[in-house]
Amino acid sequence: MTNSDEAEKQEFRGLNYILIVEGKQIVFRKRFTAPDRVKKISLDGVSSVEISTKSIMPPLAVFVILAIFAIGLYCHKYLITPPREMAGWSEPLLLFFSAGASLCVLMIVLRVLFATVKIDLAEDGETIFVKLRRSKAEAITKVLSG
Repeated sequence: MTNSDEAEKQEFRGLNYILIVEGKQIVFRKRFTAPDRVKKISLDGVSSVEISTKSIMPPLAVFVILAIFAIGLYCHKYLITPPREMAGWSEPLLLFFSAGASLCVLMIVLRVLFATVKIDLAEDGETIFVKLRRSKAEAITKVLSG
């Protein structure tokens, strides 16, 4: 291999695929399978490339609702009701609301950091969805589009 061939080789590691662009060819390899199971396509065989991101509004709305209920339950348990009159039903609910809110925060972070690249292959009509960090998704789109 010459230095120009090595300079043209770019590797993009996604969550589900590893994409290797070598000159005029792109290699698709599933992330958690045997390394010999690869699919090689020429760059001309890619008909379209599209980046899609998910909105953070659904998990954000659920987070706000859970946070309101958790704060209300916490205030009711520790600030309003005397401790001797409080039933034991509130602690599991408080734990559930806290776990749900934590899960929503995790979903928001994942939606902000990652994007999905949809690659349509012209040769066999197959569509491949690759989950990548947003910066890498923009880079692979530039490489495959032009």
